[in-house]
Amino acid sequence: QSVMVVGHDPALTNFVNNFTKIPIDYIPTSGVVCIEFETDNWDTIHNSEYTIKYMMYPKLLSRAKTT
Repeated sequence: QSVMVVGHDPALTNFVNNFTKIPIDYIPTSGVVCIEFETDNWDTIHNSEYTIKYMMYPKLLSRAKTT
């Protein structure tokens, strides 16, 4: 029911942007994007509704600790 894709930029950013309507400029080094798709079939993933659950990367973590 879940899949995790690990890669480098620009391939990872391109992969994410292939599935979302709002483009991400780039995923920083060590960044993570979690997308939840409303489908039970991988063949229909491009036409399914989705939610970007979160995008996290190291600089966001360091900001959270100082504020």
